[in-house]
Amino acid sequence: MRAKQVRRGSTLVMVGIMLVAFVGVGAIAADIGRFYVVTSEVQTAADAAAIEGARKLMMTPGSTPGAIVAADVVPWVAANQRANMTPLSASAGDVEMLFYTPGANGGTLGSPLAGERPNAVRVTLQSTPKGFFAQLLGNTGTRLLKRPATAWVASLGSNCVRPMSFPYDSLYRRVMLTAPNPPNTGLLDMAKFTTFTSQATSQRMFTFLGQNSGTIAKPNDGEWTGFNYTGNKGKPSFVDGFEPCTSVSPWYLKKLNFDAGDGVLLPGQAGNYVTWANSAVPYGTGKGQNKGSPTGICDFRDPSNTADCYDPSSSTGGPGITINSAWGENVSQTKTVFKYVGEFQLLCYFQGTGDTCSKLTSPNNKGYPPGTVVGYVRAIKSRMITLGDSLGNFTSGQQTIVLVR
Repeated sequence: MRAKQVRRGSTLVMVGIMLVAFVGVGAIAADIGRFYVVTSEVQTAADAAAIEGARKLMMTPGSTPGAIVAADVVPWVAANQRANMTPLSASAGDVEMLFYTPGANGGTLGSPLAGERPNAVRVTLQSTPKGFFAQLLGNTGTRLLKRPATAWVASLGSNCVRPMSFPYDSLYRRVMLTAPNPPNTGLLDMAKFTTFTSQATSQRMFTFLGQNSGTIAKPNDGEWTGFNYTGNKGKPSFVDGFEPCTSVSPWYLKKLNFDAGDGVLLPGQAGNYVTWANSAVPYGTGKGQNKGSPTGICDFRDPSNTADCYDPSSSTGGPGITINSAWGENVSQTKTVFKYVGEFQLLCYFQGTGDTCSKLTSPNNKGYPPGTVVGYVRAIKSRMITLGDSLGNFTSGQQTIVLVR
């Protein structure tokens, strides 16, 4: 009779063997999870670096800004970006200048063509972490985790920009509470602009005289400057700029840029802009010395306050219509630098010195020369995107940065 074999402890041995396997699998999973975390950190850093490069691209003139952009991005990454608890680094070769065209399936991205200025920046960053548990198992190698990001300097469409450039120095002085330094006045501090626009409308009112009005005794914030969108077309182009947004004209082609390439000043016609505006602004029969236009933007319906501008499309409510206007700084007789395009609430427009504006207090509510505009600032369009805005590569005085890849 065969003796019974004793198997005590065999289960413990099997559990020990399986435990090693489970710990190994768990360690591998932990390392893989850590690699995903580091990859995410590298991607976030690359996104931020691409945005920084695009910001520098916006501020760098010329058709070959690559070296200047790279010289900004490389130290910026070293000073500000980390992954795997280690500072990241970049070289000039990691910063690429590209041209992005929006479209179906994510658009197209490639090198700029000859003579084409780049409009996008791609930054590629990398990290080489080691697996913590893998090292315990004898694997001391690293994993190369490389992630690219591309930021596009997109032009922000602004339909129905009226062909009147308000003096930027007046806006700068009111927002920044300091004297401007033309012709190189800087951009606005957006925190201060937010504070400015949070004030009552009476505190952000402006009175702009018509172009070439000269010096007058009444309070004012300078003169607006008339411009044409393209070329020396005089009155037809200027008057066309006052068409309403519902016009069949291709407003997406009427964009403004910073160097006034699409905002042509005509010094020889400077004395005519107010006369042209007086024929384009009034709606219908108008008041005063003009009969108005069916595409006019102001319905002067108040017989007592003849400068009050009412919305022609509405028969209710008080005076005031919202327009998009340029804020420019004249640098010569033929050139203005458009700093911003913004929403402006147009309350009154004087066709003549006999008109009266209900939004001004007596005795300064009348007696202003023809072409005088009264209203308040609502927003700076170059700093916000709305559902009605379009993004593209057209010429524009408004730009925004968009991550596209």
